[in-house]
Amino acid sequence: GAAEVGLGHTTSVVTEYPHPARPDNLVFVDFPGVLLKKGTGETRDFDIQQYIANFGEKMDQCHVFLVFSSGRIQDNALQIGMKARDMGKRVLFVRSQFDID
Repeated sequence: GAAEVGLGHTTSVVTEYPHPARPDNLVFVDFPGVLLKKGTGETRDFDIQQYIANFGEKMDQCHVFLVFSSGRIQDNALQIGMKARDMGKRVLFVRSQFDID
């Protein structure tokens, strides 16, 4: 299987996707996104403590985090990456559409 794609939030629960060739030891985990409400520009729509309360246990089971963003990396994604790093995890930010802005 593959994750659903779209222009808005497509993941509402943590979902695991085992690698087809290595399902026993390589699993990709899709966490819910942290987009802001379009046009608000407010960071308080996102509560990192609540995010960690909801998903921290699963985050702790992961070894490496790939944080994907279309366009500039926003504060919310950065907060998640910093929390993962504080947990001793490796964090890589992947940005698409870098030629647009």
